[in-house]
Amino acid sequence: AFILFYILDSESSLITDNLISRPLLAVLLLLYPLVDTLRAFIIRAYNNKSPFVADRVHLHHRLADKGYQHWQASLLTFSLSTFILVVNFFLFSLIGLIGCVALTIVLISVFYYTFFK
Repeated sequence: AFILFYILDSESSLITDNLISRPLLAVLLLLYPLVDTLRAFIIRAYNNKSPFVADRVHLHHRLADKGYQHWQASLLTFSLSTFILVVNFFLFSLIGLIGCVALTIVLISVFYYTFFK
């Protein structure tokens, strides 16, 4: 959270390139964890369970259950997040922030469908 507030601060020297949108970077850094958490909450609520009870519906748990080792699941998750970040940076000027968020949700949905159909 501190790093995100630091990135959003216009006085910080962490991001010096004017082509990088600070709000876009903050949204993209938080979007995957938020989508995964929201997905887990929805699945738990759909199954009539408390959304605050731990289970194995998060992506890294599902990958581990499919036979991936912990480091493989972490690397795959990191690669997905990095891919989404790079694609959105290149497309931000064309589709805007809302378009980037929508594209990210579509890409994550395609990823989930590909690995967990």
